[in-house]
Amino acid sequence: SVALDLLFGYLAALQGLASTLPLEVTNTRIITTKRKRGERKPGFRETFLDQLRTEGPYSFYRTLSASAILCINPAISFSVFEVIKARALQRRNAATDVLTTFEAFVIGV
Repeated sequence: SVALDLLFGYLAALQGLASTLPLEVTNTRIITTKRKRGERKPGFRETFLDQLRTEGPYSFYRTLSASAILCINPAISFSVFEVIKARALQRRNAATDVLTTFEAFVIGV
């Protein structure tokens, strides 16, 4: 059903967000850190560990609530894809629920 597709799409996007948000926060910190002239730019590992040590693990998830709202976008895309996929398979009377690579590409675009 569409409601379940939305739910599972949202949960998948939320899980992806939870695993990539610390990477994005660290990358943003590297980009926005001001350095004195001639000073070496800190690396990813150094920045990540420094933030973890000084601000704690929750500092990586400060923007989680705002970002979680945006997880509905991939959920909607997933649901729309599933509806179009079901109609395409129904239209060709497919015995299996598998699309060809080309069909999946066209529907996904």
